[in-house]
This record gives sequence, C-alpha cells and structure tokens, in this order.
Amino acid sequence: MTTEKETTVAKLQRQIADTEAKLQNLREKLARATTPKAEKPAATFELDPLWKAALPISRTRSSKHQCRKEWNKIPKAQRPDIEVIVNALKAWNRSPEWKKDGNAYAPGLHRFISRRQWEDLPETTEAPSRHRAAPQPVQQPSGPGITDPAEIAALLSIKTPRMNS
Repeated sequence: MTTEKETTVAKLQRQIADTEAKLQNLREKLARATTPKAEKPAATFELDPLWKAALPISRTRSSKHQCRKEWNKIPKAQRPDIEVIVNALKAWNRSPEWKKDGNAYAPGLHRFISRRQWEDLPETTEAPSRHRAAPQPVQQPSGPGITDPAEIAALLSIKTPRMNS
C-alpha cells in the first residue's frame, strides 16, 4: 500500500519529467528560430538513434516529446548508453512477438522506454539478415520403404543378422 507521501513524490516526479520534456521542446524551437537558414540547428534530441532504429509503426504510435518525457523519468544513474538501448530495440524489432500480424503488436517507442524493455530482451529473434535462406522442407521417402532385415543387410553389404526362432 502506498502512502500519501509516496503518491505525492511520484506525482511530482511525473510533473518534473513532463516539464523537462516541454523545456527541451521549447529549446529546440528556439534553436530553429534563431539559427540562420544556412546553418542547420544541432540535434538536441539525445534519443535520435533510438528514434531512427524504431519500427515505423512504433514512431507512429509515439512522439519525440513522449519519448523524452519517459526518458526523463528514468534517473540519470540508471540510464544505459544509447547503443545498448538501440541494440535491444533492434532485437525486439526482429522478435516474432512484435512481427506478428505485420508489426501490429509493436508498441509505441515511449512505451518501450517506460517499460525499460532493453533490460528484458526477447527470448527468440529472427536473424537480422534479409538474405537468409528459406527453410527447406524435409523430404519424406516415397513408397513403403525397405523394412526386411535381409534386404537392408544386402543394401549395406553386411551379414544378415541371425534370427532366434
């Protein structure tokens, strides 16, 4: 059971994270407005590599603002390197769970961040290569096959096993 103080602390942490995300968004707008046309503003969204690695459906179901907000909720000491998160996201992108029904089960990127899914990788993933060979069907022998021990021995050029009768 949570106490009133814990509830208040959690509420304040969410408000701080949301405010930091809004502040970052305003900084980006200011940078775009004050940067001359010839120069491109520096990318300030630190999660750009993650955004680019996400499936299109995950980006559609999310926004950079939501991602920043969820990222800011994670204490800085607990945030892994961006490469760790990108590699985990790529593994999840290949997982049968997310690929099912044309990626219908892939969550928004902000949900990936809020659930810290880089800490719990999928059990199975498909190979990352697009050029992998298609599985070959197992060939079943046609006909009844050879089951007589004498015929098998003759084909293998071995002595016929003696039958005890």
